[in-house]
Amino acid sequence: MNKAIKGAVAAGAAGILLLGGAGTFALWNESQNVNAGPVSTGVLDLELGSGAWSDETATSAPISDISTFNIVPGDTLVYTTSATIHAQGDNLAGTLTIAESGFTLPTGATAVIATTEAEDDLLKVGNVLTFATAGEYTVDITLTVTFAADAQVSQNTSIDLDGMALTLQQTA
Repeated sequence: MNKAIKGAVAAGAAGILLLGGAGTFALWNESQNVNAGPVSTGVLDLELGSGAWSDETATSAPISDISTFNIVPGDTLVYTTSATIHAQGDNLAGTLTIAESGFTLPTGATAVIATTEAEDDLLKVGNVLTFATAGEYTVDITLTVTFAADAQVSQNTSIDLDGMALTLQQTA
């Protein structure tokens, strides 16, 4: 090996050893906390009341156990419950709908959301309830099941209404 190359290799190795043994090489730096303050998240919550069934065919007779009631052609059953929307947050808007997945109404049945709030706070279009500002809203939910008078094909059939769900969702 050439003397010049040996010298350059030795000088490079010595420089590396000196840098490693003498500490680290650093530029000046500094950081400061911004102290911008904390931020809190809002709330979007749906609270359901206890619901009740009634037989609306002739009178408004309450039904204590819907699983033992045998609906016949011409009957109208109504399930009512209340829902409270808790919406806290700046720029919070949302919708409340009756979810259709996992829930199939029998022919002639309807599910309706009715509001007891002022029209300025809640907007109801079809079966969608919309709120544009944060607040606490109370709505009535009514499920009406009418068994059509000519529904002979549905004899001795079970109609499962457990899949009914309400969906509360924030909108952009």
